[in-house]
Amino acid sequence: MANAKSIGWAIYAAGFVIWLFGYVTAGHASVFDWDVATPSWISSFVPNLEAELGLALMFASMIPIYGRAVRKRG
Repeated sequence: MANAKSIGWAIYAAGFVIWLFGYVTAGHASVFDWDVATPSWISSFVPNLEAELGLALMFASMIPIYGRAVRKRG
């Protein structure tokens, strides 16, 4: 059985592929208005819903990747 770190990296890879697809295609409208809330250099990385979903998966992948290290430390 795969350990949590391997699953986290698989989630990260899937998120990166989805983010890259969203970054290079037109896609759907964003859920969050990034242009208003963030500087333009940040909002350029999340132009649509697909890119938002991929970015969320990449951030969520940190839980299984680094979760054990945090639990051991604290």
